[in-house]
Amino acid sequence: MLSKTKEVSEIEIGDDVVYLGKEGDFKDRIVTHRVIEKRVQGETYMFTTQGIANYEADPEITQDQIIGVVMCNIEPLSYISKMINNLYAFYFVIFLPLVLLVFVEVRRMVLGVKKEKIDERKEHIEEKANDEDRKE
Repeated sequence: MLSKTKEVSEIEIGDDVVYLGKEGDFKDRIVTHRVIEKRVQGETYMFTTQGIANYEADPEITQDQIIGVVMCNIEPLSYISKMINNLYAFYFVIFLPLVLLVFVEVRRMVLGVKKEKIDERKEHIEEKANDEDRKE
């Protein structure tokens, strides 16, 4: 998601804004939600936002919380971000494949070492057999 700064007076209902949450579940989190209501209280702009998939509006925010307005959404980056932030997706898509890859590589190394030892033993046995043949 790419955002740009915009004068708060120019933000309209329907714009997707990026803001720093100060209350509840949004405290100290950067949130991107759609403006559903805008009002002016004295010299301060107040906004009510709501997530696209949410049924309830967010706590009201003030103009000093606004970071910017969304210019465009880059879907693949959004999916990657969601996977990294979701514990189950992170586990199954990133962590588990990484563990399997390490396991396969360690197994390959161990089997390679065993094969080398077997080959060395075969060579040693063949050398002994050749030495015994020469002695006869």
